[in-house]
Amino acid sequence: MQIEELDPADDAGLAAFHEHEVRVAATVPYGTAWTLPELTVAARTDDPWTARTLLWARLDDGDVVATCQLEVPLRDNLETAWMTLATAPEHRGSVGPFIEHLKERVRSLGRGRLECSAKWPPGDDEGPDEGRHVGIDGRD
Repeated sequence: MQIEELDPADDAGLAAFHEHEVRVAATVPYGTAWTLPELTVAARTDDPWTARTLLWARLDDGDVVATCQLEVPLRDNLETAWMTLATAPEHRGSVGPFIEHLKERVRSLGRGRLECSAKWPPGDDEGPDEGRHVGIDGRD
């Protein structure tokens, strides 16, 4: 698995990132994804309040298995980072290294808390623990 930061100037990379997010959004109730123009503007526009980084995990053949929009507040909530993670159900079991990479990245930024929302299809036995918040060091 290759874990990479996406270059915001890479049109083909942004399109592949967007395609994956749209595909995953279609698998969950009320799933949404930004449009490609919205994603492009967000990726390429400096925000004085929040640093946004797009990261992805790809298999050796180039297939995208997970995407992440990592947001780091610059003026408040300085202990927290937020991530929006999109993983296709068929690859959910293989993205552990990607999540560990994201946690380490957040630690290296001096943040002690990583917030992430997750959406799972109804009836999926392997969904996240409802309402559980865990710090990046594993503590609630």
